[in-house]
Amino acid sequence: MYTLVSTANPTDYGQLYFPLSNLVDVYHAINQSLVDTEKLLHLLNEPTEVVDEPSAKGLVVSNAKLNLPLLAKAEQVKAILFPLYRLYDLQPGSGRIVIEEQDIRAVMLSGLRRVISVVRQDPVLFNIWYL
Repeated sequence: MYTLVSTANPTDYGQLYFPLSNLVDVYHAINQSLVDTEKLLHLLNEPTEVVDEPSAKGLVVSNAKLNLPLLAKAEQVKAILFPLYRLYDLQPGSGRIVIEEQDIRAVMLSGLRRVISVVRQDPVLFNIWYL
């Protein structure tokens, strides 16, 4: 009869456990990223409600710079940014948005979205845990 005798120290198990644990965490992060990417691609293939008018032209901006800090609740920010990005158009009679005397409904969406940027101030954005 044979007897199995372990000569491993408890620290030897730790040297094996922690790398394997980190590998599992990386696997889960990659797997979640793949799922999120699939959802994003599905969303990007959805038809949009807002389309360019046939007479839409490129947005002409001459060295304009506007820094507009928005410190508001999410609903208020949506009410400002969604029409600005033309994620939906304003209802007739509810006003219009003009950039350098150009109504944004008469501007191509790609040109409009190219000149507007938003920097979110979420704490998650500055989380360097995974870096």
